[in-house]
Amino acid sequence: MQRFPHYFLILCLLFLYACDKTTENEEKQMVEDSLLLEASPDTLVIENTVINPSLVGKWQLSEMKSGSVPITDFGQSTLEFRTNGDLIAESDQVPAETFAFSEDGTYIESDLWDSPIRIQALSGTQLILTEEVDGEKIQYKYIRK
Repeated sequence: MQRFPHYFLILCLLFLYACDKTTENEEKQMVEDSLLLEASPDTLVIENTVINPSLVGKWQLSEMKSGSVPITDFGQSTLEFRTNGDLIAESDQVPAETFAFSEDGTYIESDLWDSPIRIQALSGTQLILTEEVDGEKIQYKYIRK
């Protein structure tokens, strides 16, 4: 009968040890899931999405081409990329609308476009995006606003 308290005590200690491990794992997960982590000076990680700070900001469409043919009737159009993963698209024909976006340095994915759009070039002052529509390459040049 004296062995029963020892076994009971050992079982209680094992249970407490297992509970403590779960708490540590939960704390680790909370740190990993934090909304904004700085990965390096050039990138931001938001909910496991990498966003290039050079992309963040407001961009105005300045030129459009279908293949090598300039498109002159494109109106006023802006894209605004935010650090929280929001993309605000606005034009003189459509009111501002917010979409979620992600990018990997080569492509931007968003519900704004039917498929991922390619980042052809990105600098502090210029953003060039390309996509294929019906087999034709469409190029959009934006300037920082």
